[in-house]
Amino acid sequence: MNLGQQKTMLVIARHFGIPKKVITSVVEASLREHEQVHFDLVRLAEEGMLCSDITNRAVFVSREPELRTEVLMNWARLYKTPLFASFMDAYQSWGDELLFAFVGRGDVWVIRAADEYSGYGGIYVRPIGQSGLDGAGVAVETLKNYLEFNYPKPEE
Repeated sequence: MNLGQQKTMLVIARHFGIPKKVITSVVEASLREHEQVHFDLVRLAEEGMLCSDITNRAVFVSREPELRTEVLMNWARLYKTPLFASFMDAYQSWGDELLFAFVGRGDVWVIRAADEYSGYGGIYVRPIGQSGLDGAGVAVETLKNYLEFNYPKPEE
């Protein structure tokens, strides 16, 4: 498991309250099954430890180098990066079932195809010309914000 995969796994574990030991064994087994390319959380659903549609997602963590924030906000520049090429390769394989993450500025970030952005503290990058995403642009936000907005914790 690489550092990016480990950080991504820990953000997910913290959000859902899954013990580190439990999620580590699940992710390691999934990585072995998927040849270290991506992981999923299906085993957590099978064991009744996580009831959420996030278990159906293919979690792909990019190894591309970190980008400066201004590159993430500019379609023409973002579109030319190895990070975007990696996202497109993964998106073509998994489509909307993809949770594409990367590590940058000490945080885990998510890029996803979107027609607009709704969430907490992220940005929407509008495409110029052909995006390869059926006319959609991309939303970029931290994994923590993505999880809080899309998988809110039940109020106690």
